[in-house]
Amino acid sequence: MKVPFHTEKKFWGIAGISLFLLYWVVMILIYPHLPEQIPVHFNLSGEATRYSETGFASWFLLPVIVTFTGLHTLLIGWAFLTAGIESLNFPEKKRILTLSREEQKPFKKIIRGYVIKTQWITLNYVMVIFLLIAVYTWLYSTDSNSFSLGYPILGLTILYLYLITIDYFNLKRTFSKKLSKFAVGSRQ
Repeated sequence: MKVPFHTEKKFWGIAGISLFLLYWVVMILIYPHLPEQIPVHFNLSGEATRYSETGFASWFLLPVIVTFTGLHTLLIGWAFLTAGIESLNFPEKKRILTLSREEQKPFKKIIRGYVIKTQWITLNYVMVIFLLIAVYTWLYSTDSNSFSLGYPILGLTILYLYLITIDYFNLKRTFSKKLSKFAVGSRQ
């Protein structure tokens, strides 16, 4: 069964906002249980190379960065949606711009759907990656009792990242098909 495109956009939007809220909740819940020092930098082997005193600023700096990154992602998507199609790059741009405004409407709808879904998928990526960093930092800095909860969180987060990747490539394929149908249909 094929899920309608507008339903997928709503799903990724709700998922992105939910992940954002979950991220803040996880960071707030973990904070009181942190040891006196937490790792703030890891090498390629996953070993901590620098530590910092546990404090409000050291733990919540990352969520503040995530918040601004997420807002930036949404603002970029909004900027694409409010900009005219003249400012975007896409195949056969010159030909499409010669069409009347009425003939451009189906194309604009395709572009709008692609931009909205891409921005939500990007936000999901950002949230999942930072959630992985937070959980890994927490697991690394606490005793082994935390690992019973941490491994399932890490596993589910990696699975979700994989699903986001698959959906993004499906989005690109769907967009290309819709765009080619539009291009063929507008030539006739």
